[in-house]
Amino acid sequence: MKLRRIFGKKKGGDYIAAKRFSMYEPLRKKNLFNAQRSEIIRRFDLNKESWLAEEVVSTVEEALTASEEEDSIDRLYPGQLLTEEIAQDLLHNGRFQNAKHQVLAGAQDAVAQEIPGVKAQDVEKVITPRELIPHNGYGKICPPKSPKYLNGKLAPPEKVGAKPRAWPTEADIWLPAEVVDSLVDYLAREEGISSKKANAMVFRLAHLREMFCPRVDKLKPGQVAWIGISATDRPKWDQRTTYRHLVPLVLTLHTKEELKQLAKVKNIEELDRIQQAQMARVLTEAYLQGGLLSLVDLQQLFLRSYQTFSRLMRQFMQEHGYILPTPGTVLDAGKAMTHKDIVIHHYLDGYFSREIA
Repeated sequence: MKLRRIFGKKKGGDYIAAKRFSMYEPLRKKNLFNAQRSEIIRRFDLNKESWLAEEVVSTVEEALTASEEEDSIDRLYPGQLLTEEIAQDLLHNGRFQNAKHQVLAGAQDAVAQEIPGVKAQDVEKVITPRELIPHNGYGKICPPKSPKYLNGKLAPPEKVGAKPRAWPTEADIWLPAEVVDSLVDYLAREEGISSKKANAMVFRLAHLREMFCPRVDKLKPGQVAWIGISATDRPKWDQRTTYRHLVPLVLTLHTKEELKQLAKVKNIEELDRIQQAQMARVLTEAYLQGGLLSLVDLQQLFLRSYQTFSRLMRQFMQEHGYILPTPGTVLDAGKAMTHKDIVIHHYLDGYFSREIA
């Protein structure tokens, strides 16, 4: 079956927008809730365990969701992918193989609504092409093990096809006056918040909703809404991920050209090359938006293992001489690279401490 049949029918020269489905709604809502709560706590100087922050976020989110449903406003939530006929909530639920099977089954159901009788293999060509290739090792693409550290510059966006995101402005925020009045009155009356502070909270949460849950008509096919760790947020030993600074991301997971290539992949070398390019693009796009993606994020987005993307990342950085932005390379978290090696080498080369810093 050709890709056009899988990914849509022509309509006025354009492809029809995507079908979407949510496979793990509780996880999606929890991540969005944590991100909104963390922002309200920081902006309004609340305690990190503040019940008030939780109550405000829940109340405003519920009211805005109900009001938007009445006005038929369609959004893409974190974890939902907009493609030319498929969308999916990529998840991490128990064993990785279980998640892969659930995502594949959900994608096939979504396509079957438009194309009755679609075969699983046709969907697998795009969703998980690795499963269609014999598992006979890494092939010729695997170079020698990368050095312990890389001392170079970050990959230029234009070299990996990454473009900055157009952030929503105040004019883009959907917030009817009657909704604001109702929420401010409720927060002032029930939670004891001043009208001025309640109004600021409502507006900030509406702005966050616009950034974390972009409207479908603002996105392009192949883009996914996601949540990443802030590129400036260094983890503390006693800090849970729930309370870290989370940022909204829009990532270009697939392009039309890549979908055509994936449908024709016949060996692991070809697949690795395609997904290396995809990996480099989404990592750089996330960094341009102030966020970072981990290997676990890549595993969820592309349905290949953590170890595979670790290998592909080392290969890319060695072959191209660029560093890809991840928590390991930017925040020195994990074992991706260590600045201790770089410091020692600079010291042995005769640099002064100030120059090394």
